[in-house]
Order: sequence, then structure tokens, then C-alpha cells
Amino acid sequence: MATCLMLDTMTRKARKAVHIKRIKNALALVKKHGGAVDALAAA
Repeated sequence: MATCLMLDTMTRKARKAVHIKRIKNALALVKKHGGAVDALAAA
């Protein structure tokens, strides 16, 4: 049981880290390309 719980929390943390990385990449793209990406995101 304990090992399953640990694996579950580890996978959750990994998923969260990936999600944060994606958000940061998206923000970097927005900064790079400016208004065009903002318009696409808003649409």
C-alpha cells in the first residue's frame, strides 16, 4: 500500500512539474511573438 501511495504522489508531482513547464513555455512564446499569440489565445 505505502509504495503505491508514494508512486501516486510521485507521478502527481511529475505531472504538475510538466504542466508548469508547459505554462512557462507558453508564456515564453507569448513574450517572443507578442500580440499575435495573445490574439490566438483569446480567440
